[in-house]
Parts: sequence; structure tokens; C-alpha cells
Amino acid sequence: MERLQQEKPRDMEIPAFDEERAETRQKSGLHNGSLTCEIWSGTDKRLAEFLASSLEENGILTRVNLRDEKVSVYASPEDEAQAREIVREIVEGVPPE
Repeated sequence: MERLQQEKPRDMEIPAFDEERAETRQKSGLHNGSLTCEIWSGTDKRLAEFLASSLEENGILTRVNLRDEKVSVYASPEDEAQAREIVREIVEGVPPE
């Protein structure tokens, strides 16, 4: 407990939604053809970008689609199960199984 109290606070900021980065993901030929499974959708653009970044850090390619106020995160069918588990852990705060 002492060690934790002495540690410096970690930067836990969620990165700002980067529409240019999302568009770059979408324009990639690989992404458009194979990233068809909707893993998450909602209205929080910042959360969508955070989820996409988290998935990509785990080796899962993503596509972020922004339509009107709805934003969706897509992954490939091969990565769907792992992507959904990672999103569940983030969104629900559930530890990995």
C-alpha cells in the first residue's frame, strides 16, 4: 500500500477523437474490405477513438464509422471475439477472464 501511495499519478486521459485518423483507417483498402463486424456503437466519439486505439494496441485492426451522431467501431470477423472481450473489459470495467 505504501508503494502505491508513493507512486506518481498515471496519465489516464482519453485521447481526443481524431477524425482525420478515423478517416485514414476507413480509406485503407484492407480496412474497407475485411472490417465488417460492428464491435461497438454509440454517440461518444472520444470513447470510440479510445476503443479503436486499445484494439489496435492489441493487434486488432479497426475501422471507425461516423454517421450523423452515431459512431461505430468495426473489426474483422477473425478478431471479433477478442475485440468484443476487450471492449467489454473497457466499457464495463470487467477484468479479463
